[in-house]
Amino acid sequence: ILLCAPVSPSGEFGEVCSGNLRQPGKREILVAIKTLKAGYTERQRRDFLSEASIMGQFDHPNIIHLEGVVTKSSPVMIITEFMENGSLDSFLRHGDFGPPIYMLFTC
Repeated sequence: ILLCAPVSPSGEFGEVCSGNLRQPGKREILVAIKTLKAGYTERQRRDFLSEASIMGQFDHPNIIHLEGVVTKSSPVMIITEFMENGSLDSFLRHGDFGPPIYMLFTC
C-alpha cells in the first residue's frame, strides 16, 4: 500500500481510507482500507473479520471485491476495491440518487 488518505469519518469499526495496492505481477489498483480502531474488544475483532470472511465468499460484478485482510499487524485491516461513488449505506441513508435514469440515457 503506497498511500492511505481518509475518505470517510469513523465508522462502526474504525476509519476508511483510500490507498494504492501494488502486488507483484499485477497492475496497481485503487483500494479502500477499513481499519479496526484501537482498543477493540475480541467480539469487535471477530465481527470485523466475519465481515471480511463473508465478502470473500462472493465473486460477482455487483458485489464489492475483497482484495485482502491484514491481521498480523496493527491496525487490523480489510482491503477492498475502491467504490468511487461511496458506500451503499450512505447512498441509501442520504438519498443522493443522482439524475433520474431517463436523463442518463438522453445525454
